[in-house]
Amino acid sequence: MTPAPSETSDFSMNFRRAQRQAHENAARHGFNDYTADMDAFPFAVATKLALIHSEVSEALAEVRLPRRAIRGEEASEFGGELADIVLRVMDLAEMCDIDLGKAIEEKFATYGTRPYRHGGKRF
Repeated sequence: MTPAPSETSDFSMNFRRAQRQAHENAARHGFNDYTADMDAFPFAVATKLALIHSEVSEALAEVRLPRRAIRGEEASEFGGELADIVLRVMDLAEMCDIDLGKAIEEKFATYGTRPYRHGGKRF
């Protein structure tokens, strides 16, 4: 059962805690050197989106390598790249003060109402 919007679930609280950890780790390693100036903030967000994109590209590079495991326990390199993507997204969400765990729960709630392959896309 999905909690009402005003409730905070254990998932959301734990995810937010992990999200803060990802943000703090990024700061310790110099990836949060952005200004609080609101005019510059969109550029900081764009930079983080570019970093997320670079992690997605690294994951794709793993998939493209011949005989590289992308399933199961042997897929540690690919799994590491997927983890990098999630951590960068969590860092961005925290920088923007977005409760990503709550947003995920809200998305899960709407997924059940969507038709099969909604939007008419092939994939």
